[in-house]
Amino acid sequence: MEGVDLFFENLEGSKKELALSLHQFILSYQGISPKIRYNIPFYFKNTWICYLNIPKKGGVELAFIRANKLQESQSLLDFKDRKMVGSFTYSDKGEVDFEKIDAVMREALLIDKTKKYSIK
Repeated sequence: MEGVDLFFENLEGSKKELALSLHQFILSYQGISPKIRYNIPFYFKNTWICYLNIPKKGGVELAFIRANKLQESQSLLDFKDRKMVGSFTYSDKGEVDFEKIDAVMREALLIDKTKKYSIK
């Protein structure tokens, strides 16, 4: 067992269940592939779209890499003093709003398809 599977295997209890449900939801989008980078799963199509993180304060964070480019769903995300990355943080599977995640994911995939990623 290695890579993404090992990441989830090392999680415990409700955190594992929550992270796996987010993982499966992200993979339901066509063409999305996960890879471990910086010891956490990143999801990409043409470029990095989002990642799952386990913050020290608890919960599971689903963060979108180019959230600053989102037009319609940017206000749904918490930027936590970051300029580019916006996220949702959940502590329980029951509080996950998959409709909001879907809105952000669809817009993030459109940006991935239409706007070239550049590092300044």
